[in-house]
Amino acid sequence: MTNYLEVCDVLDVVLLLRSNSLYANILSEGKNMAQKIIYGTVSDDGTKQTGAGFKVESPEAGIYLITFLEPFVEPPSVVATLKDWGADNQIIVKEITTEKCKVAIWDLGIKQQSGTASPELVVTQEKSAFNFIAIGEGS
Repeated sequence: MTNYLEVCDVLDVVLLLRSNSLYANILSEGKNMAQKIIYGTVSDDGTKQTGAGFKVESPEAGIYLITFLEPFVEPPSVVATLKDWGADNQIIVKEITTEKCKVAIWDLGIKQQSGTASPELVVTQEKSAFNFIAIGEGS
């Protein structure tokens, strides 16, 4: 059985706040990795509701460009979830770089044309509030 002291010898985590970004210094197997975490909530019109360390703009409905105020060392892992979502909405994070990422929100609908046998899938960009978190190596 592994006890607490053995675990502390293998992994030591120190959290600090620097320039509105959360850093976790992880010491594992002799390697020091400063993990940076940036997170926030964005309203459907592209306004930052919560969080720090980023700015956001919405150039068109359903598209949100997040810029990290301090770049990551390598492209981070970014996860986004819809806030107050509908069952037919989809959220996608793409074009992730060390400095920015793009969030796209889509509405999926079914349209039945009169006189046709099969319904048609209709995909449109849609404004929606969302939460996100970006985790990666900081400087």
